[in-house]
Amino acid sequence: MNERLIHSGERLLRLPQVLDMVGPGKTRLYEMMKTGEFPQSRKIRHMSVWVESEVQDWIRVVANPKSIGQDAVTHINGWIAVRLCARLCA
Repeated sequence: MNERLIHSGERLLRLPQVLDMVGPGKTRLYEMMKTGEFPQSRKIRHMSVWVESEVQDWIRVVANPKSIGQDAVTHINGWIAVRLCARLCA
């Protein structure tokens, strides 16, 4: 576990919570993680968890993709928003 997360008060989300927040199904979510379009999960023992602020940042980009600029390579908490923006801004 990242020490920064422990001391920052970040909330960790389980898969059902993430799916409720973002909409796509489980398979699509994992596909987006694989291509870098969605924040990576972290493993805690046998559980996958996501950092809530990273998921919220992703939602902000989806809600307003033009805010990052279509040609800009923008890294938000380690995931690449430009791939997502290329699809949404077209």
